[in-house]
Amino acid sequence: KRIYRLRLSQGIEEKKLFYIPNSPLFEKIKHFIKKDSDPLKLIAISTISKAVDFDLVLDAMKKLKKEFSQITLTIIGTGMGLENLKKKVKKMHLSSIITFMGSKSHEEVFEIIAKHGIGIALYTDDASWSFYSDSMKARDYLALGLPAAFKSYQDQFKTITDPEAAARAVLEMARYFSDQTFLSGIGTIARI
Repeated sequence: KRIYRLRLSQGIEEKKLFYIPNSPLFEKIKHFIKKDSDPLKLIAISTISKAVDFDLVLDAMKKLKKEFSQITLTIIGTGMGLENLKKKVKKMHLSSIITFMGSKSHEEVFEIIAKHGIGIALYTDDASWSFYSDSMKARDYLALGLPAAFKSYQDQFKTITDPEAAARAVLEMARYFSDQTFLSGIGTIARI
């Protein structure tokens, strides 16, 4: 609605505005849904830029590593901030639990998401487009049955603002979603 209202205020005729869904086609991805995902395998997919709060992600991972030595984070994406992010990971002694995979095709991304337990989508409002967009990757996580930790300045998400809160959110999801009976039910619902 935000972009719709903006376009109207810019004088664009309503009949020229079209809603085009930006979500995965379930029929093409349902074979990726798995029942036995590991809630301690986190994934973040994004352009490595100021649009994602990677400082918050790294601070949360440092806290989570203390409680779960087996926790991991896979980061898929490239961007101008990649080398700086890799340096921060090394400086924070997180190289053993964070893997960078670079750029992948959409099909490869779905295959990789399916091997993880929790999606991470911690966005900032630092990019000019943030207010008018929403996360395609968040929809990809949810379409495959992964719970996702969000941070967004859009009204549809509750905002996570500090590393403690991010770590607690992921910790609670990991505990909750490690219940295999519950996960089995989620997998069944996701396939319906």
